[in-house]
Amino acid sequence: MGGGVVGSVSYEIKNKDHVYISGLAIRSEFRGQGLVRQAMGLLFAELTSFKKFSLVVHPDNHAVKLYKSFGFKKETLVEDYFGDGEPRLVMVKDNNI
Repeated sequence: MGGGVVGSVSYEIKNKDHVYISGLAIRSEFRGQGLVRQAMGLLFAELTSFKKFSLVVHPDNHAVKLYKSFGFKKETLVEDYFGDGEPRLVMVKDNNI
């Protein structure tokens, strides 16, 4: 396959200790190849000085299991989080530095 973007990760530095992972996407034809796991590993390796990571995900998203495998825990369930009528899980990971 030729070069090109297969996915993306975006994050926002909230403060000196906290990073919010605002986006994580892999093109459908590349899913199931461990790329999300690789991307998360690279993200954590790059952001080692941060103590807290958070993200928001739909509770039915299969990625919840993946996030839990990285140490994320459910902080809260928020109904209508984005105003779309759907609930979202707020998940948090404390980085053991």
